[in-house]
Amino acid sequence: MTRSNVILGLMVMALVGVSAQAAPKPPASGDISGSITVCGAVKPGIAYLDGHSYYAKTNSGSFILHAVPSGTYSLVVEVAGYAPVVFPVTLAAKQLTVPTMFCPDADGDGYDASSDCNDANPAINPGAVEACDGIDDNCDGQVDEGCPSCTVGGPCGEDVGACTKGSYDANCQCIGMVGPTSEICDGIDNDCDGTTDEGIATSSCPNQAGVCGGSTTLCQGGQLLDCGSVYAMNPDYEAVETRCDGLDNDCDGQVDESCAVDMDGDGYSPPADCDDFNATVYPGRVPDDCDSLDNDCDGMLDENAVCPGGMACISGHCQLIGP
Repeated sequence: MTRSNVILGLMVMALVGVSAQAAPKPPASGDISGSITVCGAVKPGIAYLDGHSYYAKTNSGSFILHAVPSGTYSLVVEVAGYAPVVFPVTLAAKQLTVPTMFCPDADGDGYDASSDCNDANPAINPGAVEACDGIDDNCDGQVDEGCPSCTVGGPCGEDVGACTKGSYDANCQCIGMVGPTSEICDGIDNDCDGTTDEGIATSSCPNQAGVCGGSTTLCQGGQLLDCGSVYAMNPDYEAVETRCDGLDNDCDGQVDESCAVDMDGDGYSPPADCDDFNATVYPGRVPDDCDSLDNDCDGMLDENAVCPGGMACISGHCQLIGP
């Protein structure tokens, strides 16, 4: 065998080997179809594979993309009035039907337009609490259920004490009303119960000796009296003790400490008794005698002296008057 024959044989074998290899198959293809459904209603729109030339426009809502090679794609569906929606799809057979159904939640409240009766207001959805505002807040088909009924502009509240009436607004809220408050010592019926300054808290006075025993602060005439004023209200109290009455009048823990001996036995001693040697002369004696004496120790003579009928006290004597 010559060299040329060997070379020729090798070339033939190479050609035969090449022809024996299987030619590569083109990728399989199929159709992608679907029906554009928005919140349960079929809508016209367009469908296309993102980044590819496969595109379909539909007025009926149904679409089909023909002869699409097998593979994974992003199917984009666009409907007027809604944001585009992307559906991941993988074509591995001759026919792929995609459930292109969606329902947006435009207000982001967690409820889509299929159940949200106002998808533009996040405060309105099936999970909301019904407010008294003239709106169906919880999407149950009822407005202001459970709210109190009232006459808009009608009166509310009461005119008692410090309280004044108001009027109902559209939400049955009482507007302009002044309601009751805690009672304070001010001469006003603050809690609007028809009684003024009742139940005011008092505190015990620091000095509880003698006639000051049991004293507390006191609400009187719309003013909270201090302890000094309360002490002075007691008829037995004296800032400086002068009486000889067996009482601790100045609340210092001592009884009749400044009293002298009652010489005339009328129950009063100097300095209160202006004449301790005359038992008919003492503080507070009533009536005053017509005798030119200061019988009641008030610094005046014979004032309010009583004389028999037709007589008057003149110069310490009861004298007839008239013709």
